[in-house]
Amino acid sequence: MNQYIKRIWASLRQDSVVTIINILGTALAIFLIMIMVLMQEVKVLPFSPESNRDRFLIADAFAVEKLDKNGMSAGGLSEFVAKQLYSSLKTPEAVTLFAVNFGTSCLLSADNSNPISVDQKQTDASFWRVFDFDFISGKPYDQAAFNAKQKVLVLSEGVARHLFHSVNVVGRTVEMNYTPYTICGVVHDVSSLASLAYSQIWVPYSTTNIIKNMGGINDMPCNGPFHVVALARSKSDLPKIIQEYKKSAAAFNSQLKSHGMKITDNGRPYGIFDCSLGAFSNQKPDPKIFYIREGLIFLILLLVPAINLSSMTQSRLRRYITEIGIRRAFGCRRSRMLTDIVTENFILTLAAGCIGLLFCYLFTYFNSDLVFANITDYFFNSNGHHSVNFSLLFSPTVFLFALLFCFLLNLLSSIIPAWQASRTNIVNALNGRTR
Repeated sequence: MNQYIKRIWASLRQDSVVTIINILGTALAIFLIMIMVLMQEVKVLPFSPESNRDRFLIADAFAVEKLDKNGMSAGGLSEFVAKQLYSSLKTPEAVTLFAVNFGTSCLLSADNSNPISVDQKQTDASFWRVFDFDFISGKPYDQAAFNAKQKVLVLSEGVARHLFHSVNVVGRTVEMNYTPYTICGVVHDVSSLASLAYSQIWVPYSTTNIIKNMGGINDMPCNGPFHVVALARSKSDLPKIIQEYKKSAAAFNSQLKSHGMKITDNGRPYGIFDCSLGAFSNQKPDPKIFYIREGLIFLILLLVPAINLSSMTQSRLRRYITEIGIRRAFGCRRSRMLTDIVTENFILTLAAGCIGLLFCYLFTYFNSDLVFANITDYFFNSNGHHSVNFSLLFSPTVFLFALLFCFLLNLLSSIIPAWQASRTNIVNALNGRTR
């Protein structure tokens, strides 16, 4: 290993411009690729309050079809449909039902202050069992408060400080859309990247007019604003939950047959990865299309710098052609020569990759709203920020991706020059010629 490092250091001293350009080119390629990786990983890697993403099953839509094929309606779930399909499931640890108001917010004020606009999520009591919020003070509302339609809510830390300049506000009253609510708990601010759990205030949907205004008050299947998340006790329970759901859906469809209609779920409920692909309500996500698209993007991001780096590597090897000839003359095998050149280049690529990854971390952390601006979440034009959790940035998965792309970039940029150098005629090499 020391000899490789010494050779790299000697190369840097002899031709610093080419070596620095080589390093910066590699770092830029890794930076761009890792930005792409992080844009996908934030949708699937676990972080609070969605630390159990790998145990989620998510139902965000369904379709109602007429049996005569003369009509179809697709969208979110009504409360009636969500309860018919999911509330009876016994396998999950918990099942939550919450309303999603796309792109809307509510007005919140306290002590006769000017109202501020905040993002609101209307949930049931099980919401707090599925998602792991960190409470600063107080506690969430329970099933008794939900059933009694108590006007209570949970505030985020940022909203509490804005209204009261304190987080010790449990028991105080705020006005949500000019209706008094009592604060029962305060949680740390939630990144809008945690799109299922994100909000700035959380209220029981039993205290609002969401059902009356947006459907789901009768015993007919209709679309509405609700999403469902089922939390499995372990990852091994996910297939069991899906099978139990299918039985529930079949029973529901048998009831609807007399009305001349049926429901279609397009494969829902989905795991977190399938849900991250962003299929429309009447479509099923296609992982193959995702992998092909991402693969083509990564290939382009790797090939373009690899071509440039390959020519630089070839230029660098020309300066060592005499040394290569001497080593070959003393019996060094071509395979050993090839391995040495590729290994030396990999160390250089890995060092440059670390620089690119570090730059990616810094850029993502301080410009998260810019990097993740186009990621679809459940709150379009929300008031929140796409803040990035440190545990997400330093995930082992991200490190492995960075190492993999460094290795691929090294092979693409060094294998051809290394193969040519290892096969150079010994006499020509000793005379400083490559041919």
